[in-house]
Amino acid sequence: AKQLNNALKQANLLSNIGLSYFDMYNMELALEHYQKAKTIYETNGNAQDKADILHNIAGVYIKLSRYDSALEFYREVLEVFQQLDDKDGIAQVYGNMGVAYVESGRYQLALHYYQLALRYYQSINDAYQLSTRHKNLANLNLKLNKIDTAYYHALAAKEFAVKADNKTLLLTALHVLAKVQLVK
Repeated sequence: AKQLNNALKQANLLSNIGLSYFDMYNMELALEHYQKAKTIYETNGNAQDKADILHNIAGVYIKLSRYDSALEFYREVLEVFQQLDDKDGIAQVYGNMGVAYVESGRYQLALHYYQLALRYYQSINDAYQLSTRHKNLANLNLKLNKIDTAYYHALAAKEFAVKADNKTLLLTALHVLAKVQLVK
């Protein structure tokens, strides 16, 4: 039991170091530490540990513009979160898959996954996440030249940012609203 506990502590430490490197935008070192943690979690961790580290690795691949690799990891994470019935985790993965699909130019798939995430956050009335999801949908609909739909989502992003009382969210919502109004 002591050995197992030490292995998990080591994996948690490696994961935290990876998070620090991620926050410093050093994706290579973040990935290296996440991979080491993943190896330990595979033999000593529980399903949540494995899902979390895979989710982190996918995030690195997004930052490295390796969207197909990110999507492979997100699909793995999605399976684990579904087995755990972790609805918030599932919604996070849907949103992140949407990002990967937008960045790789697969807009219809992005729209699908953004809407799945939005539905969950509507069901729990999470203002912060609703602002973020509406902002993503506004930007995507702007790319699709669906200006009225983009405008609707930009206004919703602003409304939920105010409800969440978050200035950073409000700034990003106002930014996308300005972009929509510019082309409207």
